[in-house]
Amino acid sequence: MQQAVSATTTLQVSQPQSHSLRRSSPFLLDPAVIEADGKWYAFATRSIGSAVHVQVAESDDFAQWNLVTNEHGQYDALPNLPSWIYAKGSAVWAPDVVQLDDGSYVM
Repeated sequence: MQQAVSATTTLQVSQPQSHSLRRSSPFLLDPAVIEADGKWYAFATRSIGSAVHVQVAESDDFAQWNLVTNEHGQYDALPNLPSWIYAKGSAVWAPDVVQLDDGSYVM
C-alpha cells in the first residue's frame, strides 16, 4: 500500500493481547484488518461528525495504531462514493478489504 503520509495521530490499544481495535479505540469502528509488506492496516467506519467515508489506521506491531493522514487531513480510503450508494448521511459502514490473486486490493 503506497500513499503520501504527512502526519499521524497515535492511538493506543489498551489490551494488545486481545487484538481488539473495536473494543480499545472508539476511532476504529467495524475494522477490516489486513497485513501488507510487514505492516498492518485497518479500514474502518468513519467517526461521528467526520466527512471521511472510510478511515485508515496503520501499525507495525498490531498494538499501537496511527490514523493515516495526508496534506488534506485524515486520509479517506474511499473519497469518491460509487453512484449506487445513497450519499446522504453515513453511507459506508464496516468496509472490507481483500487482496486479489494479482496482488491488487479491492474494497
